[in-house]
Amino acid sequence: MSNGNGNGVTATLSNAASSVAETAGNIGSAIADTASTVVEKVVDTASNAGDAVGRAVKTAKKRLASTSAAARKEARTASAKSS
Repeated sequence: MSNGNGNGVTATLSNAASSVAETAGNIGSAIADTASTVVEKVVDTASNAGDAVGRAVKTAKKRLASTSAAARKEARTASAKSS
């Protein structure tokens, strides 16, 4: 007592399942691409921050050396005046 719709229903369900699988694959790829982009941006930001810290340390060392030299010179001058 088949009415002949069994094959049509099976084909429709098969097509729907295939479409869902394809959509899920596309979503997975989009998520992976987005995550990859985010990781790349984080690495770039961290690298830039490291560079900025390096420059700040270099500048601080130069200022400290200059201040130290000025203080030694002032100490020598004060010592010479008191002698």
